[in-house]
Order: sequence, then C-alpha cells, then structure tokens
Amino acid sequence: MIPLLLAMAMAASDDPRAAIMVAENGWNRAEAQGDVPFLERLLAPEYVSISDNGNVHTKIQLLSSAKRRAGANPDWKAPPPNPSVTIDLVGDVAIVHYRGATSLGIDVFNRRKGGWLAVYSQHTPITGQPDRSA
Repeated sequence: MIPLLLAMAMAASDDPRAAIMVAENGWNRAEAQGDVPFLERLLAPEYVSISDNGNVHTKIQLLSSAKRRAGANPDWKAPPPNPSVTIDLVGDVAIVHYRGATSLGIDVFNRRKGGWLAVYSQHTPITGQPDRSA
C-alpha cells in the first residue's frame, strides 16, 4: 500500500491537488509510524521545517526522529480530511495551507522530474482571533 501511495503522490498527475493530498496523508502516516523510506523519498534534500516554537529541523533531523518511531503506531488510522486545507498552485510549486487546533501551517512542494517533493514547512501558533475590523 505504501509504495502505491508514494507512486500516486510522486507521479505527474492530471490533478496535482489530489497528488499533493495523497502526499500529505502519506506524510502524516509516515511520521506517526516512523516510515523512513517514505519520508526519504518525499522530502527534498534541502527540506527545512520551522516548528510552532521556532525550532528549525532539517531533513536529516526529521529522518532521525522518524527512525526512533519506526514500527510505532501500526494501527494508526488517517484522521478525517482537514476542511481547512487549501492548495495554491503556482507553476511547479504547490503551497498547502492548513489550520490545526493550536497552529497554522504551510507545506511547500516543488514538482521535479514529474513528482512532488516537500521543500519547506512552517507552523505558527494560534494566539488569538484574527482582527476582522479592517
């Protein structure tokens, strides 16, 4: 199943948004279960993530963390799709925006050689309600 998910996510598609969502869902599962091979293929060599507390994590650090979770959560079930997810496409770049319970996030993907690779993620804590007076 995992190779199929990755193939779907990485392959060129008539529906790039669907391919990105497959990649996002596979990424969530891979992090929960410590699926290092999936993450190695999904994350670009230069991948960087900035957590909601400002810590910067490289691909190497993320893979190291995943190795410690390898085999964990074998019964993990995908959560229902997050209704806040939006995907903006600009040429060979996809920007995924989402809202979690405590943070806002973005994942940036770049289409390379027909597949989508994650190049950047950032999470920002939610500290209040937006000012809608403007």
